Amino acid sequence: MKMSPKAKLAFKKNAVPLIIGLVIIIISLSGLLSILDNAVYDLFFRLRGSRVPDDRIVIIAIDERSIDRIGPLPWSRSIHAELLQRVTSARVVAFDLLFDLSNDDLGDQAFSQSIQSRENIILASMFTFEMGENEEWLLRLIKPHAILLHQAAGTGFINVPVERGNIIRRITVADTHHGESPYPSFSLAVALTYLDVDQESIIISNRELTANDTSIPLNSMNQSLIYYWGPGGTFPTYSYIDVLTHNLPANTWDDKIVLIGVTTPIMMDYFENPFTRDNLILTGALPSPGVEVHASAISTYLNSLSFRETAWLENLVLMVILLIISVVLSKRLIAFHAVISGLILGSAVFLFCYLNWYYMHIWFNLASPLFMISMVYAYVLIEKFVQSETDRRWIKDTFTRYLSEEYVNQLIENREQIKLGGVRSEVTILFADLRNYTRYSEDKAPERVIARLNEYFTAMTNVLFEYGGTLDKFLGDGFMAIFGAPLSNSNHAVDALQAVLAMFERLEELNELWNTRGETQLQMGVGINSGTVIVGNIGSEKRMDYTAIGKDVNLAAKLESLNKVHETNIIISERTYELIKDYPLPAGYIYKNLGRVKMVGFQDKKNIYTITHEPGGL
Repeated sequence: MKMSPKAKLAFKKNAVPLIIGLVIIIISLSGLLSILDNAVYDLFFRLRGSRVPDDRIVIIAIDERSIDRIGPLPWSRSIHAELLQRVTSARVVAFDLLFDLSNDDLGDQAFSQSIQSRENIILASMFTFEMGENEEWLLRLIKPHAILLHQAAGTGFINVPVERGNIIRRITVADTHHGESPYPSFSLAVALTYLDVDQESIIISNRELTANDTSIPLNSMNQSLIYYWGPGGTFPTYSYIDVLTHNLPANTWDDKIVLIGVTTPIMMDYFENPFTRDNLILTGALPSPGVEVHASAISTYLNSLSFRETAWLENLVLMVILLIISVVLSKRLIAFHAVISGLILGSAVFLFCYLNWYYMHIWFNLASPLFMISMVYAYVLIEKFVQSETDRRWIKDTFTRYLSEEYVNQLIENREQIKLGGVRSEVTILFADLRNYTRYSEDKAPERVIARLNEYFTAMTNVLFEYGGTLDKFLGDGFMAIFGAPLSNSNHAVDALQAVLAMFERLEELNELWNTRGETQLQMGVGINSGTVIVGNIGSEKRMDYTAIGKDVNLAAKLESLNKVHETNIIISERTYELIKDYPLPAGYIYKNLGRVKMVGFQDKKNIYTITHEPGGL
């Protein structure tokens, strides 16, 4: 399908920002901007702030104080058996500890019997890599020791995916590569046991895990985003030794999920979460021990707070829509308005993504579209700045020859008044010519003729610029000027009249100067006409001039030549006279009607006027 010329032009004008946007979209979909998207995800949590955590979950911490009292790890499992006797009112008890090897027979037996007497104990397993016989790495699941495994209500792997910066945002919910049915993570096993849901009911399909009424959105790696309640120390945490020594109220564990894990930094089981990405000293946000990461994950499942990560197609659609909006707004608006529109657009996208994250628990990648919007707007604004400077220089280069610097600066500030290719404007045209200058110059040295002519032109040009006139061109020993263009001016006729009167005054001064030098005095004839003409840059691509064309330009030129016939120095058309007749002339000067005359190229006779000063004229 062929593009229309209009569509081709639109594409050509917008090609670069569109290409910039498409490149960023490709980069985003490839995952190269994920570090920025993750940073925004963390920011959302900090904007939301810490929340009171789920009160159904408590942590018993194997902390430094407990190790000091009980002794170094690993402890005899009889101690864990004793702990279970202290938390009999709990609904689920889960050990974030790996009991894969035998410790001591008596301790193992005591712990096994304590687990057997309960139906709510969850033990931890762990995936690990081992070297195979052929020197290849094999993934192996380490389960609790057999004497404990068969007594527990369930097990789950404690591995968590740690991202760059030692931060955990997602948790692997279940493994589908080992065994016929999905094998749950530690946190999922705990949540399902609390909900009295059989682990055999787990089904994973279409990026979603379901188990009875429980539903958890997943990514392609069976991972789910964790809903964090706050930094480390958010969930109620009790020291292991205090539980053993009855230092806590008896109802502390009633119908609770009790998680038991190591919280001492010596074990290096601490991780960052979205709340701990800032300066620790300034914010007081502590990293989370691994057991508290599991607590957050369990709470996420129990409260159906899992975030759904948008698929690549959803992110693509969002970014394409924003790319089109960005290009259209940035291109069509002036620079200042474009900046405002960019800020509004970026804020709207931020709010859209945040509200979806906050209320709908849908996470759109935000950093990528914001980066794309910024880059598109940055390019267009730079392009506008370069174009603005180019236009500014073009205006100066083009109009400095015709206008005073003051008016050129006004043009730069009001450049919308300049329309390339010509525009119809109501103006006043002035033609001026020296009388008998050709005869004067016949016996003079060329250098002297040019020098005197330049002196005259300099004086007249200064007067034109003073009254807002535009010097169109020099015509031998004459010149053409325009009033009312390129800057529109409703008083163009009066400005032209004032300029003419000042030009004759300046000519008198020049004649006095030339007389003192013994040079011949000069006389000038002027023709003025007002009307609608076409003004603009006319010529070729390599050479063009700003000028006016139209029958009213021709009329002004013919009026100037009529001065020789009527022995006057200035002739004004009827149209100009109507525009200036109410303007007060200098003392002693009056307008005089010279009657109706027929001019070549015009069908109707024209009324013409002059300005006289009794008993003679100008």
